[in-house]
Amino acid sequence: YVATELAADLVVNVGDIKFCVHK
Repeated sequence: YVATELAADLVVNVGDIKFCVHK
C-alpha cells in the first residue's frame, strides 16, 4: 500500500463525510 494512495483515500473519505454532513 503506497502512502500517497492512503493519503488520497483519507482525503476522499473526509470529503465524503463533510459532503454527507452538509446535506
